Amino acid sequence: MAEPLRGVIESYSPADAVGSIRVEDGRELRFGQSACGFEPVAGTQVEVLSTAPGLRGSLRATAVGLAEDRATHANRLGARDAERGIRPPTLSAEEHAATAREIGALTILFDEEIPRELGGLLAWVAKFPLEEHGIRVDVEGASLAFFFKNGTKVRAFAGHDPYPPAQTDRAFVGAAFSSGRGALTLAFSFMPRLYYTRQPDAWLAAGHARAVSTIAKVLLERGHAVIVHRAGELVLPARSFVARLGDLRDLECVPFGAWVDFRPTGDGAAFVSVGLRAFGLPEVRVEERCDPGSWASARRFEAALFAVYCLCRGMWVEDGLFEVPLRIQVGSFQAKLVAPIEVERWEAKIEGKGDLDSPLVLVLRHRNDSDDVAARWAETTDPRAPQPGKLGFGGYEALFLDGLMTRLRLGQAGIVDAITARIPHRVITLRGDGPHLMVTTTGFGRLPQPNGTREAGSDHVELAAFVPPNLSRAVGEIAATLAGMLHFEGRPMVMAPWAIKETQLAPFLLRPWGPISMRAGAPVTVLELIPLDPAELAALQAAPGSAHQRFADYDQAASAARWAKLAPAFTGARS
Repeated sequence: MAEPLRGVIESYSPADAVGSIRVEDGRELRFGQSACGFEPVAGTQVEVLSTAPGLRGSLRATAVGLAEDRATHANRLGARDAERGIRPPTLSAEEHAATAREIGALTILFDEEIPRELGGLLAWVAKFPLEEHGIRVDVEGASLAFFFKNGTKVRAFAGHDPYPPAQTDRAFVGAAFSSGRGALTLAFSFMPRLYYTRQPDAWLAAGHARAVSTIAKVLLERGHAVIVHRAGELVLPARSFVARLGDLRDLECVPFGAWVDFRPTGDGAAFVSVGLRAFGLPEVRVEERCDPGSWASARRFEAALFAVYCLCRGMWVEDGLFEVPLRIQVGSFQAKLVAPIEVERWEAKIEGKGDLDSPLVLVLRHRNDSDDVAARWAETTDPRAPQPGKLGFGGYEALFLDGLMTRLRLGQAGIVDAITARIPHRVITLRGDGPHLMVTTTGFGRLPQPNGTREAGSDHVELAAFVPPNLSRAVGEIAATLAGMLHFEGRPMVMAPWAIKETQLAPFLLRPWGPISMRAGAPVTVLELIPLDPAELAALQAAPGSAHQRFADYDQAASAARWAKLAPAFTGARS
């Protein structure tokens, strides 16, 4: 053929996968579905790119291209499916939520209306920069499908109403958090509720978790939140989820922290993971009863975290002794150990039958041992021969909180909130002087900062803020994100007294609030996050030495008032 022949599909039989095209000169050409790079449907404008002899002297089309825009073609498919009684491309709120809970991996919430017609939906999604990540989007049946160059396919379905808040976990965003005006769910290619046995690694280059995460990261450029369905319908703000994903192009990055949550059981007798079944892995259950905020609770969190890390890295945990290294920092990338390794000992047992009624669970039970945590910290921070990381997270947190509450003149009752799902750090909220709260990280200072010095008070630091009660969660999210960047984005951010940090979230001044005694060894410097407005940022950049003069005498009440004033700009708060 010298030039393509323009025509229209007159008929097509899905059962036989054959049809006919009427070209402009009046001839009829037969074709098969394999000749098309799209789903054929009657009425579609096409170009016949090549032909071959058919039966009884006729011609058959051997290559057929689409001659109308994809949105128009998608609407033809939608109209055909509507005639057949197939569900529409977008669902009502309740239908969407029910389907997402059953087969959804992640649901992206948008503050904009989502088109109801299939063609409009395709055109809307095609505006995202998917091709920059090697992703093509098209229609398949009555839904969208995302295709990767490595052959991975992810199907999606949309909801045209605000996502219903019922049965979602809004612990990180608050009950008043907006559900938006539309939502798009990225689905599993299997039934996740039945997916309890070991499967191919979900984080390989073609793994479903990496593929779904990559699509979600692109969509969240306009979406404001994500629902992680296998993690107990957990709702996370967009910036927090994206920060946890890290660099998905790096196959060494396994950001399980974006998909997995940890929580105590209702009776407080155990600490469990939720979300691992999305990867075809057993959940983790740590059998140990302890008080919230205690050293024991931090220790069981560390054990659960390391077990999840091992499972997601393909280190299948067998029955018997399970050792949790005390000098390890767990994150998206391979953990680095400092030899010789010292461990806490746990008994591990895989329980369950691996079916729907009795799913597999990795159960850990602590073995009694003793440890002098203050002595370990002294060895960790000995200036003559430091041994970084010799003290585990649990022991470090016990010492830090003890010193912090001594400074605040509080007992254990001072803890009003303890967020244990921050990987690899926690965020603790305490009652300070007056009506405001103190939000502080705990865990960031366990290891020395790169390029930090004891003389400058930047070797071991934690981040904190004094905030009104209604902002404690939002500011805690900021502190956790800043701390987590070191391990989950691989971008070290040296925190030093009086430094200014211009982050994607906001610019902050790091005001030294004071050293915290750890009984022995080096103290930990608490750096208070002071949010800056544009004028203050410009003034401090012009005269860096003025920060101490302007903010040295700032008290807790003044800090809380500043957060209240600047909250909409710095926390993304909604009216």
